[in-house]
Amino acid sequence: MAIFKIEKCCLCGYKHNVPKPGKQNKPCPKCGGAQMYYIENWYISYQLLGKKYIEAVAPQKREAEAALGKKKALIREGKFFEMKNRAITWAEAAEKLKKTYHSLSGDTIRMYDNSLSILGRHGLDRLRLDQIDIDRINDYIADRQDEGVTNSTINRELATIKRMTKLCKLYDLYNEIALLKENDARTIFLTEAEQDALLKECLSPQLRLGVLIALNTGLRKEGVYHMRWQDIDFQAKNISRVVKGSKAVKIPLTERLEREIKAYRFQAVVSRYVFPSPIKPGEPVRKDNNRPFINACKRAGITGFRFHDLRHTFASWFLMRTLDMKALQEILGHSDPKMTNKYAHLLDAHKREAMKKFEGGQG
Repeated sequence: MAIFKIEKCCLCGYKHNVPKPGKQNKPCPKCGGAQMYYIENWYISYQLLGKKYIEAVAPQKREAEAALGKKKALIREGKFFEMKNRAITWAEAAEKLKKTYHSLSGDTIRMYDNSLSILGRHGLDRLRLDQIDIDRINDYIADRQDEGVTNSTINRELATIKRMTKLCKLYDLYNEIALLKENDARTIFLTEAEQDALLKECLSPQLRLGVLIALNTGLRKEGVYHMRWQDIDFQAKNISRVVKGSKAVKIPLTERLEREIKAYRFQAVVSRYVFPSPIKPGEPVRKDNNRPFINACKRAGITGFRFHDLRHTFASWFLMRTLDMKALQEILGHSDPKMTNKYAHLLDAHKREAMKKFEGGQG
């Protein structure tokens, strides 16, 4: 029986178990050109009757130690197979998922509810979870693709199943379900001139500051408009927010953003929220009111642009100016480096420009 972390290469996917992870990740021993990183959770492994079991537990080592202790007790008491073979209905799994809603954002809850509805329409809610295998999952993917649904939408539905299987400790199925490659991902970002034009057309102080915060932090729309004053620490010069996936991030304040927030606070309505509702100041403003932002984009001559693309704008300019992929991953709150790697092409362009400068300096 063992407890370990898994270290994985962000480029070639090579991975190995590390019982005592260090603070520094080393280059990949297989491809040699990429940095390794630790998968967030601790894992446990144990054997019974010649079969080896490996399970992901939690980011905290003490929880992995407690889980391994429970497995030892179950094996010792002869209850292990009774636990493994218990049939879990779809309704039970869905209820386990809904019990986690209190820690999720409204958008994530709506995504799970919508996915459960779609999965149900395709008949999966008539099955027990132990009746769902990878062949049924692949059939579901094929059906959705035949309907013309994008891979990103299908991935949200697969993520719902993966979450349910993980909560029900069906790790074999959880590990078998692989998300699809998303060719429909957006990484639209503004030029510096477009940023200036957009800010000029943000006619209300609330809209202007909201756009500025997004452009200087990479926070999603909910992270911006549900921000409280206590989230902003002017002494430590950072913003603390809990982002998607219940991940806590601390984002350093730029000098410009600090000045703008202080100037805005001087004239803001008294509320615990930075952007209070004009009707109920004790509540945050509705984040689904897109009209002022859309109109500002139109006046600035910017088309096909969403508020979420301000996040892409921040990420793109941050990477081009700093070349620091690791820092960007931490600021954006990405648990998996692959999510941040969609901006890696910007580094390639930067390297080409640097090589031209290098070549031009040769005699």
